[in-house]
Amino acid sequence: MPSLYSTSRLRNKDPSSYWQDTISRTFVPCVTTLPSNFRGAVSVSEVGAISCHHVAATRHRASRSAADIGSHHKDVVLLTLVTSGVERVVQDGREVVLRKGDFAFHDSTRPYSLYFDTEFSQVIYQIPRSLLRQRLGSFERYTAVKLSSDEQVGKLTSSFLLGLSRLDKRVDPLIGERLVDQTVDLLAMAFSSQRGPVDASRSSHRAALLYRAKLFIESRLRGTVASADVAELLGCSARYVNDLFADEGMSVGNYVLQRRLEKCRDDLVDNTTRRRVSQIAYGWGFNSIAHFSRAFRARYGMSPTDYRVRHGVPAAPAD
Repeated sequence: MPSLYSTSRLRNKDPSSYWQDTISRTFVPCVTTLPSNFRGAVSVSEVGAISCHHVAATRHRASRSAADIGSHHKDVVLLTLVTSGVERVVQDGREVVLRKGDFAFHDSTRPYSLYFDTEFSQVIYQIPRSLLRQRLGSFERYTAVKLSSDEQVGKLTSSFLLGLSRLDKRVDPLIGERLVDQTVDLLAMAFSSQRGPVDASRSSHRAALLYRAKLFIESRLRGTVASADVAELLGCSARYVNDLFADEGMSVGNYVLQRRLEKCRDDLVDNTTRRRVSQIAYGWGFNSIAHFSRAFRARYGMSPTDYRVRHGVPAAPAD
């Protein structure tokens, strides 16, 4: 079930500090200004690299200043889809009014203000900037720009986004990754349809090649996989393959390591199998338990055994 935060749990207490803390932890640090009779709730779920947040609240406003950004930098882009009520988004010298079905971006790395003048509900999607940069290029021109569901592609994108937010963690990770790719492709298409050609940093051909490369790597995680293997599949050089992955800020080797660690993490908390840590690591292509343990700790901040126990799964025999 998605995580849920609600002012209804506070009984008669002042919701101001609770709501600001909730919004700052859920999204990025910001300042909220609330009336005394404020009510609000947030539920959180994830699909692949995108986190989806259903927000329902009464009127208020929120702002993120340069000081907030300096205290906590999180390189994500926030996409708002309004499902009821009205919202105003102000950023980069632009102001846009959003109503039911409309959606727009605001960037967490620069100051912004959000105004909710009526009771409202919305879904906010946190999207890693690297995913959008592949399709949209330089991002400044896209903030506080309305994409309307009145237009055909906008309507399709709005409906897809809403459906995405209703999925849960039972979605297969590979399917989740594909849905993320579909999401950013649709967003780029919606911008192109309503605002003119996007300033994409990569062609659709490069995006398709990267997608094929990731599918191939996914099928080889339990064995051996290298840039040369991917290059042979795609019919290009290993250098070009690494250039494709460089658009996402990583190498082929780093991507393989990341996916193997994520697979191991999922198996560690699978209470139905309770395999030993060494079995899990070797099963997902690691050749050294010491290397696996160091890499796991670097990514998740604790040892594999501690991670398992932290998530309520008893250690397997001989862990």
